[in-house]
Amino acid sequence: MIKEWQTIERGEFSPVYLIIGTEAYIIQETLKRIEENALIADEAEFNYANFDLTETSIEVAIGEAESVPFWGDRKVVILQRPTFLTSEKDKVDHQIKGFENYLNEPVPFTILVIVAGLDKLDARKKISKLVQKNAVVIDATAPNEQSLLRWLSERATALNMDYELAAMQELMVLTNFQLSVAIQELEKIALFVNGGLMTVQIVEDMVVRSLEQNVFQLTEKVVNKETGKALRIYQDLIKQKEEPIKILALLISQFRLMNQVKIMKKKGYSDPEMARTLKVHPYRAKLAAQSVRNIELIHLQTALAALAKADFELKTGRGLPGQKVEWFIFNWHA
Repeated sequence: MIKEWQTIERGEFSPVYLIIGTEAYIIQETLKRIEENALIADEAEFNYANFDLTETSIEVAIGEAESVPFWGDRKVVILQRPTFLTSEKDKVDHQIKGFENYLNEPVPFTILVIVAGLDKLDARKKISKLVQKNAVVIDATAPNEQSLLRWLSERATALNMDYELAAMQELMVLTNFQLSVAIQELEKIALFVNGGLMTVQIVEDMVVRSLEQNVFQLTEKVVNKETGKALRIYQDLIKQKEEPIKILALLISQFRLMNQVKIMKKKGYSDPEMARTLKVHPYRAKLAAQSVRNIELIHLQTALAALAKADFELKTGRGLPGQKVEWFIFNWHA
């Protein structure tokens, strides 16, 4: 849970907030809590402003922040996508002197919320340092495995729902470790179990899988030599009008990751080190390491070569797309 939410819900506000990170759930929940607790419902329409700073200058936004509330005692002003705090090039010519002055002496009747939209500001810029110094910083970075499990466990408790640990882990995998998506699916499951127990089977039956997650499961069945189940997953994807060439590309990505993880494991890398190096979620690196534990590197490399060959043949018009993937599923061996 975000500790700043508690003070916001008590009606204790900072004049300036900075939200760092890209996790949509945390960002939206923070904005929602500020608006609901700072503004009276009937006054919100008059005292809430949201500016996209890739389209509007900071001078206009600060002018709004400095203007007295039209109705009521307080107003909320949101600043989205402040590219002048990053290394990105601005489309708008921002004159930031007035913003600097505001940060040093914010008005007492406005809550200014800066939504960075990325995981860090450009620390070389004077204005970035000033914002971080004068604002209450709210961390909205994507949670790691343990933090995500904690978030979901707290939400399950709030929903009066019990769960199997394996079911929660499966939910995390199937939602690609995205907090906002995982919470949406958890709330849907809570309605179904109605105070009961969330099991692995319920998660597998109810969570809507992305193409990537279906291919992840397909890869798992192939690696475990569950050929029949792998074929059923593939045929279901084809019935859903997914393109064989897209499925093949994702299979290549999965086997490339497993190949890299196998090599790095041999060199003594830990799961977190592999995740950082390969720029994947730590739990995905952990699952890949588990998948390749009993597979020889030569078999992974042979599979990757076969997939690359099939991909090349498809792109050069040789063979039927569907048959290429089926051939790979039938001929995998490890």
